[in-house]
Amino acid sequence: MRIGDALPEILENLAAFRRLREASPLLAPRLGIAFVAMRRNIAELSAVVRLGREAGMDRLLVTNVLAYTADLKDEVLYDEGLAPGDGDTPDRPAILLPRLDLGPSGGRSRR
Repeated sequence: MRIGDALPEILENLAAFRRLREASPLLAPRLGIAFVAMRRNIAELSAVVRLGREAGMDRLLVTNVLAYTADLKDEVLYDEGLAPGDGDTPDRPAILLPRLDLGPSGGRSRR
């Protein structure tokens, strides 16, 4: 949902999606929600998770906002990302990422 979007309409669409999915078990469409985390909305994340569960969400992607304008600079939650094995400590566990293969096979792993 973006600023200016109508939450009631979004909720109606999610309910309709769930009804269609339950009526079409062979098609089994999946629902994923993407949440762009910012200082102004991070407190809403738990409500988004709850809403997603009620709608039958299969996955949730949470990303940090990319400050592509000056007004978004203060919305960034963290300035650095971590690479696998970068700074493994009890306070900062290892981050395991899937292998990304962007070669000629079109992004599909050869394994």
